[in-house]
Amino acid sequence: MSNYDDLVSDFFESYVKSPRSGYTKEGNFTEEVITAAAKLLLNEKVFESEQEMKKEALKDYGIILPAKIFKEN
Repeated sequence: MSNYDDLVSDFFESYVKSPRSGYTKEGNFTEEVITAAAKLLLNEKVFESEQEMKKEALKDYGIILPAKIFKEN
């Protein structure tokens, strides 16, 4: 995993927790958990929009969140 993956995981871990099964062997959230966390944070109005969440991630962690986490399956 890259430093970027660590930072994306760290961003979401600052808001939600996951059981051990939600982590990769490197200790980061799985892609599924990240997608579910993004959806949860929007549904619970922690962030009013994807744009607001992206701005917070950029401000706090210096990362641009990947668009794929916001796509509906």
